[in-house]
Amino acid sequence: SADNIANKVDAVIKANRLAYKREQYIRELTHQPFYECTENGHAFFFNDALLDLLGLDVNEALGYGWIKSIVDFEQERVLAEWERAVRYCSEFKVEYTLKNSKHKVLSVAKIARDEAGEIQFIIGTVTKIS
Repeated sequence: SADNIANKVDAVIKANRLAYKREQYIRELTHQPFYECTENGHAFFFNDALLDLLGLDVNEALGYGWIKSIVDFEQERVLAEWERAVRYCSEFKVEYTLKNSKHKVLSVAKIARDEAGEIQFIIGTVTKIS
């Protein structure tokens, strides 16, 4: 019925508003550089602290753009480690050097899986170590 469809549309709108508010709060409250991405490394969320550290704006960093922030000679190694971690592990942990600042950083991501081993979400942080 039309009422049923309208109720479903309202529920989707509410869910989207809640997700947007969640994202805003995370950006505001999380001072540790923080990201969320898919299992193939496609990033869809960065907080401001991480964008500042990477030296990229959100449009440059989204998707696979974050890779541009890593010095060229380390990009392949970082991506290989990512692939290994999502295939076999519950955590991604790798050091690399940022192109813009030459800072060495440690990226750690937790890979949440369901009972069947399917990835549910991946959330990570990046810490400047030198």
